[in-house]
Amino acid sequence: MPDRVRSASSASASPRGLSAEAMMSGGPRPERGEARTNGGKTGSEVLARVDVRRHRSRKRTAIALPTVQERGEVAMKPYGAWREVVLARAERAEHELGAANGQANHAQHLLHLVKRTAETPGSLRTCWTGDQQERAWMKLHQAETEIPEVLSEDELYVHSEEVLKQAKAALGENDPHVTQLSKLIENHTSWTDTHAALAAETTHVTRAVYDKKDESYAESRNYRNRLIRLSGIGLVGVTLLIIATARGPIDLNPAARTGIPGGWETPLLIALFGALGAFVSSIPALSHMPGTRNPFCLPQYQMLVKLTTGPLFAFFGIVMLQSGVISELNPASTFLELLVWAAIFGSTQQAVTRLIDRKVSVLVSGTSNSSDTSVDPSQRTAGRDTAS
Repeated sequence: MPDRVRSASSASASPRGLSAEAMMSGGPRPERGEARTNGGKTGSEVLARVDVRRHRSRKRTAIALPTVQERGEVAMKPYGAWREVVLARAERAEHELGAANGQANHAQHLLHLVKRTAETPGSLRTCWTGDQQERAWMKLHQAETEIPEVLSEDELYVHSEEVLKQAKAALGENDPHVTQLSKLIENHTSWTDTHAALAAETTHVTRAVYDKKDESYAESRNYRNRLIRLSGIGLVGVTLLIIATARGPIDLNPAARTGIPGGWETPLLIALFGALGAFVSSIPALSHMPGTRNPFCLPQYQMLVKLTTGPLFAFFGIVMLQSGVISELNPASTFLELLVWAAIFGSTQQAVTRLIDRKVSVLVSGTSNSSDTSVDPSQRTAGRDTAS
């Protein structure tokens, strides 16, 4: 009887009807027919703890992962120098149109399209055709052309002076529209009479300047693609010459001199030293290149053509030297002497690629013809649009 009372009292004192033995063991006793698993724990306890862990892990994962909006905000924008220039010019144009009071809706729409185009990642096709860059620049130029129509009198006067500087550099001082714009700026005593005429003439001159720049961009893109094709052809030619020299059809050691090794080592080093010679000889030409910005990076592709042309000249010169075609020169008897001649012959590529240097210099400087004498060279440098 005392034992029954003691067990009943202990059961009533335990929370949720748990016995003292169950509390000491850490949990309720399993029901009849329920087996203990996992170190004395029941299957239901194991499943419950697994569910709790899964819930906590899902909660931590949900907290760690950013939302779709957050991922869009921190996403990296496509990189490109021309994109940064276009976006900066668009921001500047929007600032100039800020006080237009809704009169430049079309220009603001064009600037929105410019930003969307510049922030869209490009592809290999768009890089080759250049349509993405041209689309962004042409819409930006169209929006900037409409700016004079909505400016106030004081703002229009300052803006017209800036347009006149660019027009003198791009169109020449003898252009009739440049001359007319210069007269309107000088005779600005009566704004009531000249404001409309000045705005119209500034718009026309701005459009003429940008049309010429757009044509220059298209010509630069076409010439860049031509340089890429020339570089590809030169690289294929160098590869075939290396294979032919290494496999035996082209013998660079007809006298069987022991100082010149065979196999792949000799043609690869000839190509390398030919490229080094081309690089050294092209430094003066590249150092005199105008420092203006070109959206198609013509000097880089100009250098690529030189680096692929140098090994070709090196192979042709070494073949003529070793075969005795050049009677005034003795064939190379050592491997080191052969490499020196490879560098020398590789540097002779400058005699051919100087034509490319002249063309790239004309395109980068922003003039359409090297024989154009209507623009003073000093004004080409001082009045050139640095954002182009």
